[in-house]
Amino acid sequence: MVDIDFDDAFENAIKEKQVAEQNALKAKNVTIQVEEQAKQTKIKAEAEAMRIKAHALESNPKLVSYEAVQKWDGQLPQYMLGDAVPFINLK
Repeated sequence: MVDIDFDDAFENAIKEKQVAEQNALKAKNVTIQVEEQAKQTKIKAEAEAMRIKAHALESNPKLVSYEAVQKWDGQLPQYMLGDAVPFINLK
C-alpha cells in the first residue's frame, strides 16, 4: 500500500486538529512569556522600592525610629538590660 487516499473530510479533520494543537501551543508559550515578563517587572519594582527606601533611611536618621515605631506591637519587653526603654526618651 503506497498511495492511500482518505476521504477529504477526514484529511481536513486531521489538518484542523494539527492547526488547533499548534495554536494551543502558541497560546501557551505566549502565556508563559507574559508571566515571565510580569515576574521581571515585579522584581525590578521591588528593587527600586528598596533602593528608594534605603536612600530615604540614609538621608533621614529619624526615619529609622519612625519605621521602628510603625512596626512596634505596643508591648514592652518583659526583660530589659540597663535602663533603656524603647521609643521613650526620658531626657
